Amino acid sequence: MNIQKLPAFRLLFDRKHTAGDIRKAPVQLEIMYHRQRKYIATGLRLYSHQWKDGRVVETPGCYAQNQMLAGILQRAEETTLALFRSGTFSLAALVSSLTKEEGKRDEDLPAAIAAEIKARTDIRESTRKAHRKLPK
Repeated sequence: MNIQKLPAFRLLFDRKHTAGDIRKAPVQLEIMYHRQRKYIATGLRLYSHQWKDGRVVETPGCYAQNQMLAGILQRAEETTLALFRSGTFSLAALVSSLTKEEGKRDEDLPAAIAAEIKARTDIRESTRKAHRKLPK
C-alpha cells in the first residue's frame, strides 16, 4: 500500500528577523513537503510585540486577524486534500492554487489590457484608441 505524506503547514512571523518596535514584518504561511519549503504571504504585517505563541495579540482587531489566519490554514488544508483526492497533487500545484486570486480569470495579456481599456470611462475615445496600440 502506497501512503503519501501530507504537507505540513505553519504560520511564521518575521522569518528574516526584521521586525522591531518601529518596523513591521510579514506573517507567512510555510508549506513543508518532502523537505522542500515554500512560503506564501498572508498580507498581514505586524510589529514584534504583536505576535505571541503563534497568535496576533495587542492590536486592534486581533480577533479578526486571528480568524483570517485560521481561515488561510483551513483553506490550505482543504486545497491539499482536494488535490490528493484528484490525484494531481504537487507542491507547485498547491502553491499555484493558493496564490491564485479569487475571481481572477486566466487570460492573456492583450485580452486583459483590452478589458481594462474598455472598462475605463474617464478617458476619451481617442485616448482609448491610442491605448489599444501595444508598443512593439
